[in-house]
Amino acid sequence: MRFGEKLRQLREEKGLTRQQLADLCGPGVSLRAITQWELGEREPLWTAVQTLARALGVECQDLKDDLPEPPPSAAPSDDQDDTPKKKPARKKKP
Repeated sequence: MRFGEKLRQLREEKGLTRQQLADLCGPGVSLRAITQWELGEREPLWTAVQTLARALGVECQDLKDDLPEPPPSAAPSDDQDDTPKKKPARKKKP
C-alpha cells in the first residue's frame, strides 16, 4: 500500500475529513498538502510524517510502506562512532 493510500485509510478509520486532519496537524500542514499526499502527487517531509502520526494517534511505522527516508539527524543510528567526518577537499578553480 502506498503512503497516500495508507494515510487516507488511517484518516478515514479515525472518522476525519482532510480538513479536520489538517486542523489537528496545526500550522505547516494544509488541506492542499494532505490532498496531494493522499493522491500521490507529492511526498511529505519527514517532519510532516511525524506530525501526521501524532495527529492520527499512530506511530510513524503505521504510515510505513512508502515513507520518505528520514534525514540522518532524525534517524536512529546503529553506528555509535562520534568521530567527526572529514569533508572532501575542494578543487581550486583555475
